[in-house]
This record gives sequence, structure tokens and C-alpha cells, in this order.
Amino acid sequence: MEDRKTYISKMAAKLQEWDANIKNLEAKAAAANAGVKAQVRQQLEELHKRKNEARQKLEKIQGAGEGAWQDLKGGIEQSWKTLGDSIRTATDKLNLSEGKGPGITEKSKKSTKVLHD
Repeated sequence: MEDRKTYISKMAAKLQEWDANIKNLEAKAAAANAGVKAQVRQQLEELHKRKNEARQKLEKIQGAGEGAWQDLKGGIEQSWKTLGDSIRTATDKLNLSEGKGPGITEKSKKSTKVLHD
């Protein structure tokens, strides 16, 4: 079983990684055609919302006592999974609009995997 401090560190690092992924998506969307921009804009808004929800859950874990953080862990892991799936979907949509195919690589799968280990 993972200790709280290690778990928080992993989640904070993952959140920073997703911040970078979202910024990359925003840059790609800015360079896309108008139709794609409109489709992706809504997804980006949803990504920001989900990222903020995940950040709030992480903050709750940071402030929780030793016993309570385990109870909160399930909720944050679900948020992480949803956020990771949403980032992959937006990335795929942008890659398809650029004619690159779905773009799900082993690296992108790993970068959005929920950290259970």
C-alpha cells in the first residue's frame, strides 16, 4: 500500500503533466481550421473543468488526516481516469483533423494511466 505523501507527489506530478498536455492541445487547436476549433473549444473547456475538479480533490487529500485520505483516494482516481480519457479524446480529434490518425501511442496511454501502483 502506498503512503499518502508518495501518492500526493505522484498525483501532483500527473496534474502538472496534464496541464502541459492541455496547453499543447490549446496550441494545436489555435492552429486548426475553424470547424475543428469550434469542436475542440468545448472539449478544452471540459478539460479545464475536470482538471480543476481533480486539483480540488487532490487538495482535499493533502488536507485530510491519515485515515481519511484513503476514503478520498477512490474519488480522485475516478477523476484522474475521466480526465485522462478526455485528454486522449481531444488529442485524437485534433490528430484526426490534421490527418495523423488517432494518435494513441503507448506513451499517451501511459501518460494518462491512473496511478495505482
